[in-house]
Amino acid sequence: MPATDCSEIRAPRDGVVLFSSVSDWEGRPVATGEAILRVAEPTRVLLRVHAPLAHGEALRDGARVRFFLDSDPITPIEATLTRADLEPVPQPDGKVAYEADAALVNSDDLPRIGARGVAKVYGDTAPLGYFIIRRPLTLARQWTGL
Repeated sequence: MPATDCSEIRAPRDGVVLFSSVSDWEGRPVATGEAILRVAEPTRVLLRVHAPLAHGEALRDGARVRFFLDSDPITPIEATLTRADLEPVPQPDGKVAYEADAALVNSDDLPRIGARGVAKVYGDTAPLGYFIIRRPLTLARQWTGL
């Protein structure tokens, strides 16, 4: 007969519990202070944006964001960038990217927690010549070290 040692965990607020698979935790000892779950409020949704290194300069607070859900790519969700990292961070897939958070403009467009998609971040306007010469200039700077 399996042991029925159980612990009760109480959260300071109501919400939805987010954690990895139950089988990942069965029989595994837990260290004091180790995070095993998170409590999320479904009505307070933030979008997490991962921008490649080449496009990190477009991540400015207050920038307009259009989010296209994988489950509904025809209907974009409008958001505004609220926070952007100054340095890139390693991602779970092994790549390095800038992370940013965006708040939804309309609270009626709440996606489900964990939904994935593509975000289009709008930056400042620039002349066409900048976009044509930007890539060669970047490669030249990386090659020469300037």
